Amino acid sequence: MKRTKLVSLLLAGIMLICSACGASSEKNVELAPLMEEILAVAPIDDVLVLGESDMLDFYGIKAEQMKQFSAALNMNGISAQEIVLIQATDNAAAQEITAKLSNRLSARMAESENYLPDEFAIISACEVSQSGSYCRMIIHANAKEAITIYNNAFK
Repeated sequence: MKRTKLVSLLLAGIMLICSACGASSEKNVELAPLMEEILAVAPIDDVLVLGESDMLDFYGIKAEQMKQFSAALNMNGISAQEIVLIQATDNAAAQEITAKLSNRLSARMAESENYLPDEFAIISACEVSQSGSYCRMIIHANAKEAITIYNNAFK
């Protein structure tokens, strides 16, 4: 009886340790160098690199929701050039960030739909995506190439 309890406790301990080790299977990707690589194929004219306070102003995303981020857009606000890469602090924050980026994408489409047909075509072909704690919004004429670079960073 004592031996059975001991074996059960040991197995439970081993399972707990193994599950803790496998809890974070997500690849850690540094977003600043990834952004540089993306900007090489999807350059932004008159670039404005966003800081923490800008993330709150532009997207409603709080600093405490992000582990890291890299974001840049065209200063004039008209061109369809906006790239946002974020690693959220947890899954709940990632879902909230994804929703806010989706709202931004929808707003950009609404702004351009009747006034800037070329920009509208670019924006409407883009998407917001979340994988684990990582979120992205890439609005650019070269979005396909930028997304390929982004996805390859996680392989």
